[in-house]
Amino acid sequence: MKERRTGRVRRTAVEYRPPFLVSGPREALTPLARRLAALPVVASVTPGTGRPSLFDRRVRPLLSVTPERNAGRRALARTVDALGGYETFTLYDVDLTPPQLYHLGHALYPFAPVVGRGPELCATEPAETVDYATPPLRVARLEVRIAGERRGRIPPPDGRLGSVRLGDVTLEGPEDDLLRALVNELARSDPDILLTQGGDSFDLPWLYRRAAACGLTPAEFTLGRERVGFRPSRPARSFESYGRVLHRSASYPLPGRFHIDRENSFLYDDAEIAGLVDASRLSRLSLATVVRQSPGTCFTAMEMAQALSLGAHVPWKKNRPEDFRRGDHLVQADRGGVIFLPPVGVHDHVDEFDFASLYPHIMVRKNLSAETLECRCCPKSPIRAPGLGYRSCTRRVGLIPRALAPLLARRLAYKAALKRPGIPTEEATRLKRRVKMLKWILVTAFGYQGYRNARFGRIECHEAINAYARALLAALLPEAERAGYSVVHGIVDSLWLRPLSLDRPLDPERFAEEMSARFDLPLGYEGRYRWIVFLPAVTHGLGVPNRYYGLYEHGEFKLRGIGGRRHDTPVAVRRFEGEVLSLFRRARDADGVRALLPQALARADLFAARLAAGDWPVDELLISHRIGQEPEAFVTFTDSVAALRQLADAGARRGAGEFVRFVLLDRESRSFRHRVRAAELLTGDERYDREAYLDLLARDAETLLAPFGVDREMLRRRWDVVVAPPRERYRSPERPSQSALASASVYEGS
Repeated sequence: MKERRTGRVRRTAVEYRPPFLVSGPREALTPLARRLAALPVVASVTPGTGRPSLFDRRVRPLLSVTPERNAGRRALARTVDALGGYETFTLYDVDLTPPQLYHLGHALYPFAPVVGRGPELCATEPAETVDYATPPLRVARLEVRIAGERRGRIPPPDGRLGSVRLGDVTLEGPEDDLLRALVNELARSDPDILLTQGGDSFDLPWLYRRAAACGLTPAEFTLGRERVGFRPSRPARSFESYGRVLHRSASYPLPGRFHIDRENSFLYDDAEIAGLVDASRLSRLSLATVVRQSPGTCFTAMEMAQALSLGAHVPWKKNRPEDFRRGDHLVQADRGGVIFLPPVGVHDHVDEFDFASLYPHIMVRKNLSAETLECRCCPKSPIRAPGLGYRSCTRRVGLIPRALAPLLARRLAYKAALKRPGIPTEEATRLKRRVKMLKWILVTAFGYQGYRNARFGRIECHEAINAYARALLAALLPEAERAGYSVVHGIVDSLWLRPLSLDRPLDPERFAEEMSARFDLPLGYEGRYRWIVFLPAVTHGLGVPNRYYGLYEHGEFKLRGIGGRRHDTPVAVRRFEGEVLSLFRRARDADGVRALLPQALARADLFAARLAAGDWPVDELLISHRIGQEPEAFVTFTDSVAALRQLADAGARRGAGEFVRFVLLDRESRSFRHRVRAAELLTGDERYDREAYLDLLARDAETLLAPFGVDREMLRRRWDVVVAPPRERYRSPERPSQSALASASVYEGS
């Protein structure tokens, strides 16, 4: 054990090398043990017995293998797997990190209040405590600027630091003095968390690059509390999730401090520090891990903790295949939730109801887990999935319900605390962040049941959950009609209901309470809309379940599927959308919205005139696209491809899953140099493609106003008369003629 005190923080290190387990036939484990014992990378091999899997009903022979170094844990596991031909042995607890295992083995967790020192540390409260004191974390923002360069542009290879901002302090001067001053300021303010916007991809690499150029060693320059070299703990990578290609920048940890890069975090903007700390406590994962991973990673870690507490272990590779089924059964089972197509148009007096965490509640109520579904011990179980017949165990509670029940109770407790009268604003904000974090985790708990690589997932559980949800909505609709409602819209776990008669007042709160008691699931009343607009599909014109906008009576908007919710919408178009919504805020009902349509069109005319004048700031016209594949794989010449080629020419390659931002200069051009201008290469005096941006404005206006008979063709005809935009496009002085472009290389125009 080592201890070292740095300012107000004390570092304690304990030597800990946890083993992993190997299960297999006894006749294969005995020679494996002898072979492993002879390897220098193995500290010990201990035979034993146990029930490592949740599905095990009998004791199995096991080997407990301890690596010589924790860093060689996975390499040793791959060796064991290879020695068994990748099918003889089943390995457990391989990819649980030593900190996870140490926390679980010693009843500790991140941010735990503790007493004692070293190996004798003891948490004074369990991780599941709902009302706990917030850890006193100091947060400082860090921002680096390159001399002579606007932030966001591609800095030259020989660029030098111009300034560094840490918290409220801005540091300037010669580079070596600036870097030393940064180290001193870090020692003085001693933040626990450095918060950056693009720190993993820009700020931290540049600081350490310039420190090396100035000859500063890790002992002289470091951003953490530990004097160690600068290297990524995880390289940059592209991956696919739920059909989308995503990119995660390299992770640069700062030993002794946490680094949160908002651009490299899925969760920070919703959960912030309060939600991340809560997830870290419950998952036993470091804050640095939680902030860079998905909510599914947190839930998987919670499942792992629950499995270990039950005496089971975590399989390294999921090896449970899907059960064989008939084709007609698959058609019946492979269905999602209930969706009603909403009627296109504007509606008023609409009440919205929502089942709070419906799917997780079903999983708990119906005991849905991989090992409890279709169990051998309960062939006559009365708990059966509607229409599918899948049985749930009645003798033991499954792993998934055990993991979910405390999370559901925790979320309900936080939401109840938010309703307390006189709750301080700071505490309310903290609770809202925790609620948001728990919501993300609970959502992924359902999705992971159908994920092929989920350690404790099972597709039949996924199907059963949907079957219970469909039956619930089918039973709820007649109850709503008996109460005096008609159904306007419904999607999975939410219903939009309108009173059959406006002369007969209904009590939505009472209806929600009665239905909660009737179905033993918490139905919440979200509020009444002054008005809500359901939008049509571009293709067939029918209502789209997740495209609408509406104003609650308490004054808040709910927006789904419109331009402001899309990452590729330029700021200028977002401004237009914001002004139209602000205008519609005045309306008290559906007729009031219709009456404001002429004013909304007049706003569109004003924006069109400003765009047509050609003087809109180009930084508000940036379009952002996510790259769906590697740049070399594109065969069609698009705006994104043009921007990617510009960046490649400037030495800034983008990979699959990353975003590329650009301004349209001439959408008809077949030259990547003149079609767009990448955001990193903007000078500010570009002349944008006015026609292209008028089309974008018309498309967004059509999205908002289509239920009122407005479409983009009508808007363009209107603007030709009202605005009369000049048909002029950007031409660079060095732009080649069209005949020259026609004979250009494939790289230029394909």
